[in-house]
Amino acid sequence: MFYISYYTTPDDVRASSPAANAKTLSISKALAANGIRVTILSTCTVAKSGKGFVKGRRFSVDENVICKQIPFFITGFGPFRRIQYILANIYLFLVLVFCTKKNENVILYHAVERASVVALAQKIRGFRLVLEVEEIYANASKLSPREIKAEKRDIACAEAFIFPTVLLNDVVNTSGKPYAIIHGTYEAVEEYPQNSFDDDKLHVVYAG
Repeated sequence: MFYISYYTTPDDVRASSPAANAKTLSISKALAANGIRVTILSTCTVAKSGKGFVKGRRFSVDENVICKQIPFFITGFGPFRRIQYILANIYLFLVLVFCTKKNENVILYHAVERASVVALAQKIRGFRLVLEVEEIYANASKLSPREIKAEKRDIACAEAFIFPTVLLNDVVNTSGKPYAIIHGTYEAVEEYPQNSFDDDKLHVVYAG
Protein backbone atom coordinates (compact mmCIF):
# COMPACT_ATOMS: atom_id res chain seq x y z
CA MET A 1 0.00 0.00 0.00
CA PHE A 2 1.24 3.46 -0.88
CA TYR A 3 1.04 6.13 1.79
CA ILE A 4 1.69 9.56 0.26
CA SER A 5 2.88 11.89 2.98
CA TYR A 6 5.95 13.72 4.31
CA TYR A 7 8.59 11.62 6.02
CA THR A 8 12.20 12.48 6.78
CA THR A 9 15.02 11.27 9.03
CA PRO A 10 17.19 13.34 11.41
CA ASP A 11 20.20 13.15 9.07
CA ASP A 12 18.14 14.22 6.04
CA VAL A 13 18.75 17.45 4.11
CA ARG A 14 14.99 17.66 3.64
CA ALA A 15 13.11 19.94 6.00
CA SER A 16 11.61 17.91 8.83
CA SER A 17 8.13 18.00 10.33
CA PRO A 18 8.17 16.01 13.62
CA ALA A 19 4.35 15.91 13.73
CA ALA A 20 4.09 14.55 10.18
CA ASN A 21 6.85 12.02 10.86
CA ALA A 22 5.19 10.77 14.04
CA LYS A 23 1.71 10.46 12.54
CA THR A 24 2.95 8.82 9.34
CA LEU A 25 5.07 6.32 11.25
CA SER A 26 2.28 5.50 13.70
CA ILE A 27 -0.26 4.75 10.96
CA SER A 28 2.28 2.83 8.88
CA LYS A 29 3.31 0.61 11.80
CA ALA A 30 -0.35 -0.08 12.64
CA LEU A 31 -1.01 -1.19 9.06
CA ALA A 32 2.16 -3.31 9.03
CA ALA A 33 1.10 -4.98 12.29
CA ASN A 34 -2.02 -6.11 10.44
CA GLY A 35 -0.04 -7.73 7.65
CA ILE A 36 -0.04 -4.84 5.16
CA ARG A 37 3.21 -3.87 3.47
CA VAL A 38 3.49 -0.09 3.39
CA THR A 39 5.51 2.13 1.08
CA ILE A 40 5.69 5.70 2.32
CA LEU A 41 6.08 7.95 -0.70
CA SER A 42 7.58 11.10 0.79
CA THR A 43 6.98 14.14 -1.41
CA CYS A 44 8.96 16.64 0.68
CA THR A 45 10.87 18.98 -1.67
CA VAL A 46 12.01 21.62 0.81
CA ALA A 47 15.59 21.57 2.09
CA LYS A 48 16.99 22.79 5.39
CA SER A 49 19.81 24.57 3.56
CA GLY A 50 22.27 24.27 0.70
CA LYS A 51 21.82 24.12 -3.05
CA GLY A 52 21.99 21.66 -5.92
CA PHE A 53 20.32 18.33 -6.65
CA VAL A 54 19.07 15.98 -3.94
CA LYS A 55 18.80 12.36 -5.03
CA GLY A 56 15.78 10.28 -4.24
CA ARG A 57 16.38 7.41 -1.87
CA ARG A 58 14.77 4.23 -0.61
CA PHE A 59 15.24 2.90 2.92
CA SER A 60 13.64 0.65 5.50
CA VAL A 61 11.64 2.39 8.25
CA ASP A 62 10.28 -0.56 10.19
CA GLU A 63 9.26 -4.16 9.57
CA ASN A 64 7.13 -4.21 6.40
CA VAL A 65 7.47 -0.41 6.08
CA ILE A 66 9.79 1.27 3.56
CA CYS A 67 10.13 4.90 2.50
CA LYS A 68 10.78 6.28 -0.96
CA GLN A 69 11.78 9.94 -1.12
CA ILE A 70 11.45 11.79 -4.40
CA PRO A 71 14.45 13.63 -5.90
CA PHE A 72 14.43 17.42 -6.16
CA PHE A 73 16.51 20.54 -6.77
CA ILE A 74 17.30 22.92 -3.91
CA THR A 75 16.48 26.46 -4.97
CA GLY A 76 15.40 29.65 -3.26
CA PHE A 77 14.17 31.46 -6.36
CA GLY A 78 10.42 31.84 -6.92
CA PRO A 79 10.24 30.71 -10.60
CA PHE A 80 12.42 27.68 -9.90
CA ARG A 81 10.23 26.71 -6.95
CA ARG A 82 7.29 26.61 -9.33
CA ILE A 83 9.23 24.34 -11.68
CA GLN A 84 10.17 22.12 -8.74
CA TYR A 85 6.51 21.91 -7.74
CA ILE A 86 5.58 20.81 -11.27
CA LEU A 87 8.38 18.21 -11.41
CA ALA A 88 7.37 16.76 -8.05
CA ASN A 89 3.77 16.40 -9.18
CA ILE A 90 4.84 14.74 -12.44
CA TYR A 91 6.93 12.26 -10.45
CA LEU A 92 4.00 11.52 -8.13
CA PHE A 93 1.62 11.11 -11.08
CA LEU A 94 3.90 8.61 -12.82
CA VAL A 95 4.30 6.53 -9.66
CA LEU A 96 0.54 6.38 -9.10
CA VAL A 97 -0.23 5.50 -12.73
CA PHE A 98 2.45 2.84 -13.20
CA CYS A 99 2.86 1.39 -9.70
CA THR A 100 -0.71 1.02 -8.40
CA LYS A 101 -3.48 -1.40 -9.25
CA LYS A 102 -7.22 -1.03 -9.74
CA ASN A 103 -9.09 -0.98 -6.39
CA GLU A 104 -5.81 -0.87 -4.44
CA ASN A 105 -5.94 1.33 -1.34
CA VAL A 106 -3.75 4.45 -1.47
CA ILE A 107 -3.55 6.72 1.58
CA LEU A 108 -2.99 10.40 0.83
CA TYR A 109 -2.17 13.06 3.39
CA HIS A 110 -4.51 15.88 2.39
CA ALA A 111 -2.56 18.66 0.63
CA VAL A 112 -3.97 21.17 -1.82
CA GLU A 113 -0.90 21.16 -4.09
CA ARG A 114 -1.32 17.45 -4.89
CA ALA A 115 -5.10 17.29 -5.26
CA SER A 116 -5.37 17.65 -9.06
CA VAL A 117 -2.55 15.20 -9.79
CA VAL A 118 -3.94 12.49 -7.50
CA ALA A 119 -7.48 12.96 -8.84
CA LEU A 120 -6.25 12.51 -12.43
CA ALA A 121 -4.17 9.45 -11.55
CA GLN A 122 -7.12 7.92 -9.70
CA LYS A 123 -9.37 8.43 -12.73
CA ILE A 124 -6.85 6.68 -14.97
CA ARG A 125 -5.81 3.87 -12.63
CA GLY A 126 -8.93 3.30 -10.54
CA PHE A 127 -7.24 2.93 -7.15
CA ARG A 128 -9.21 3.48 -3.95
CA LEU A 129 -8.25 6.78 -2.31
CA VAL A 130 -8.17 6.98 1.48
CA LEU A 131 -7.76 10.64 2.42
CA GLU A 132 -6.09 11.60 5.71
CA VAL A 133 -7.60 14.99 6.60
CA GLU A 134 -6.14 17.00 9.47
CA GLU A 135 -7.91 20.27 8.64
CA ILE A 136 -9.82 22.10 5.94
CA TYR A 137 -7.28 24.52 4.48
CA ALA A 138 -9.95 26.84 3.11
CA ASN A 139 -11.05 27.47 6.70
CA ALA A 140 -7.55 27.75 8.16
CA SER A 141 -5.77 29.94 5.61
CA LYS A 142 -6.39 32.18 2.64
CA LEU A 143 -6.62 30.15 -0.55
CA SER A 144 -7.18 31.19 -4.13
CA PRO A 145 -10.44 30.16 -5.86
CA ARG A 146 -8.42 27.56 -7.80
CA GLU A 147 -7.01 26.09 -4.59
CA ILE A 148 -10.44 25.99 -2.93
CA LYS A 149 -11.81 24.13 -5.95
CA ALA A 150 -8.86 21.71 -5.86
CA GLU A 151 -9.42 21.02 -2.17
CA LYS A 152 -13.10 20.26 -2.72
CA ARG A 153 -12.20 17.93 -5.60
CA ASP A 154 -9.61 16.20 -3.42
CA ILE A 155 -12.23 15.48 -0.76
CA ALA A 156 -14.88 14.42 -3.30
CA CYS A 157 -12.49 11.86 -4.87
CA ALA A 158 -11.90 10.09 -1.57
CA GLU A 159 -13.64 6.78 -0.97
CA ALA A 160 -12.69 6.67 2.72
CA PHE A 161 -11.21 9.02 5.31
CA ILE A 162 -8.85 9.19 8.27
CA PHE A 163 -9.67 12.02 10.71
CA PRO A 164 -8.12 13.22 13.98
CA THR A 165 -11.56 13.92 15.47
CA VAL A 166 -15.15 12.87 14.86
CA LEU A 167 -16.10 16.56 14.60
CA LEU A 168 -14.15 16.83 11.35
CA ASN A 169 -15.93 13.74 10.04
CA ASP A 170 -19.27 15.45 10.68
CA VAL A 171 -18.18 18.43 8.57
CA VAL A 172 -16.31 16.71 5.73
CA ASN A 173 -17.87 13.28 5.34
CA THR A 174 -21.37 14.38 4.38
CA SER A 175 -21.86 11.31 2.15
CA GLY A 176 -21.31 8.83 4.98
CA LYS A 177 -18.24 7.15 3.51
CA PRO A 178 -16.13 4.76 5.64
CA TYR A 179 -13.81 6.52 8.06
CA ALA A 180 -11.41 5.96 10.95
CA ILE A 181 -10.55 8.28 13.83
CA ILE A 182 -6.88 8.50 14.86
CA HIS A 183 -6.42 11.15 17.52
CA GLY A 184 -2.63 11.04 17.41
CA THR A 185 0.34 8.92 18.30
CA TYR A 186 1.12 8.10 21.90
CA GLU A 187 4.59 6.65 22.11
CA ALA A 188 7.36 7.46 24.56
CA VAL A 189 10.30 8.88 22.62
CA GLU A 190 13.56 9.69 24.34
CA GLU A 191 14.74 12.97 22.83
CA TYR A 192 16.77 14.18 25.81
CA PRO A 193 19.46 12.65 28.05
CA GLN A 194 17.97 10.82 31.01
CA ASN A 195 19.72 13.09 33.51
CA SER A 196 18.75 16.39 31.87
CA PHE A 197 16.98 17.71 34.97
CA ASP A 198 18.69 15.73 37.71
CA ASP A 199 15.91 16.45 40.23
CA ASP A 200 14.60 12.89 40.84
CA LYS A 201 11.30 13.76 39.17
CA LEU A 202 9.57 12.29 36.17
CA HIS A 203 8.92 15.04 33.62
CA VAL A 204 5.98 14.54 31.26
CA VAL A 205 5.46 16.92 28.34
CA TYR A 206 2.24 17.11 26.34
CA ALA A 207 2.84 18.50 22.86
CA GLY A 208 -0.21 18.92 20.67
